[in-house]
Amino acid sequence: MTAGLIFCLLAGTLSVYTQASGVRRQRGRLHVLAHSDTTEDQVLKLQVRDAVAAVTADWLNDTTDTDQALALLTRRLPQIEAVAQQTVQNAGYAYPVSAQIRRSYFTTRQYDIVTLPAGMYQAVQVTIGDG
Repeated sequence: MTAGLIFCLLAGTLSVYTQASGVRRQRGRLHVLAHSDTTEDQVLKLQVRDAVAAVTADWLNDTTDTDQALALLTRRLPQIEAVAQQTVQNAGYAYPVSAQIRRSYFTTRQYDIVTLPAGMYQAVQVTIGDG
């Protein structure tokens, strides 16, 4: 799976048309908002995405359902925020960072063999600077 996909709880390839609402209920997403649309801030956003995804992937290895994963991520939001903040500082920026769990709209995205349909998802949202 790619770094943008924090947790997946369904196995196999999913049909966008027949399982869309179930997919949205059973998957969480990572949403990183860049400080601006500049090339530099977009590159920083991807660095933060990768750092947060790497640390959260280890935590989620033993989760069995979405509620359990969301509870774990909610408890660890300060750690997620700290990882994101350190990544921003290591890149030479002084932007503040915040992290929260919220429902967010996502467009349809293809990740390797999994397609996630457009819709509202529970997400770890990391905001860099003005987001």
